[in-house]
Amino acid sequence: VGALNGLMTARFKVHPFIGTMATNFILGASALTIMYTNMLGGRTDTVKIPENSKFVTLVQGEFLGLPNILWFALIAVVVMTIVWNKTKFGRNMFAVGCNPEAARVAGVNVTVVTTMVFVVAGILYGYAALFGMASNGGSVGSSTFGNHGLYAIAACVIGGVSFTGGVGKIRGIVFGVLLFQLISDSTGFIAPGNTAIGLVFIGIVVAIAVIFDMLKYRTKQ
Repeated sequence: VGALNGLMTARFKVHPFIGTMATNFILGASALTIMYTNMLGGRTDTVKIPENSKFVTLVQGEFLGLPNILWFALIAVVVMTIVWNKTKFGRNMFAVGCNPEAARVAGVNVTVVTTMVFVVAGILYGYAALFGMASNGGSVGSSTFGNHGLYAIAACVIGGVSFTGGVGKIRGIVFGVLLFQLISDSTGFIAPGNTAIGLVFIGIVVAIAVIFDMLKYRTKQ
């Protein structure tokens, strides 16, 4: 799926957000159609890992006083930090993000790099979905993580990732995730029982971050 999204973007110049939204609709609806027609016991939109699964028990456990899900997230952070900073692929990602034409002139295969970025993203989506499902008790429905894609974008923007490309660091993304979660959790004290107010504050923070990002981009131009 990542390769398909990458080829749409790299070869056919489809906007990444539109392309991935289209495949999300297609694959999500296809999965629900299959589940509705083939699941034993009638129609359902829920996928469930057996409750006695060792994997679910592992993910929901703790190590050194911290939830195991945090350690699995840390593994992803460490791996991507190495890829981002210590590999040729990581350097090429920055080059293509900053200026694809200049990267092409410098000998970078922009189509391959762009496609591989989407492939890596697809792997990480699957990784997050698998552990997210296990941490949710092994059961998820069609709307369980419905807004998490947008939340991820918001956390990255807060963490300094530029919409114009070529700017961003893993530590910034981690900071953005922590700040995003802090805002979400703290709004429970501001307006108990009203989770929607948290989205208001998050929206304000994201808007400010994007405005500053665009101002920096215009200054560079």
